[in-house]
Amino acid sequence: MLDSPTPRATPKWLARSAIFCALLVFGLIVAGAQVTSNDAGLAVPDWPLAYGQAFPERWMEVRNVFIEHFHRIYAFAVGWTAAGLALACQFLEPRAYVRKFAWLLPVMVLCQGLIGAARILNFHRLGIALRPWIFGHLTLPALLTPAVFLTAAPPRGHSRGRPRAGTPPAHAPHR
Repeated sequence: MLDSPTPRATPKWLARSAIFCALLVFGLIVAGAQVTSNDAGLAVPDWPLAYGQAFPERWMEVRNVFIEHFHRIYAFAVGWTAAGLALACQFLEPRAYVRKFAWLLPVMVLCQGLIGAARILNFHRLGIALRPWIFGHLTLPALLTPAVFLTAAPPRGHSRGRPRAGTPPAHAPHR
């Protein structure tokens, strides 16, 4: 009789990466709060570039331009980090619901970026009331959830690593 293979365990580095990504999102919310509190949201008039360049001249010297452009760069990095985390979960995480949920964060970061872009590109003239900060605050709990899933004990039947020496395999009957 063939025994079913032991389920894969979630790598510890993947769980730690999810926590790191959650910290990055928290930092992004703080950076977004700086944009809002300094009224720097429209300091850079075009999107996705800034004054037609990825890094315009003297962008670090003008306070509101720096705050807004730094927030964009940071969000771009968080988006790629979240996509990398979701991709790693896709291949390394044994639980299907965690793999699916991990894709929520890059989608939310992308939506947040598009809301900010719509605001910059004057879509508010069409009567669209956009409040990017509301959606941004939903992004942190959306990332904390996979971080909790990845660090919490898996449900029964899932192994979280190799058994200790002298421990019988999970499928062996106890005597």
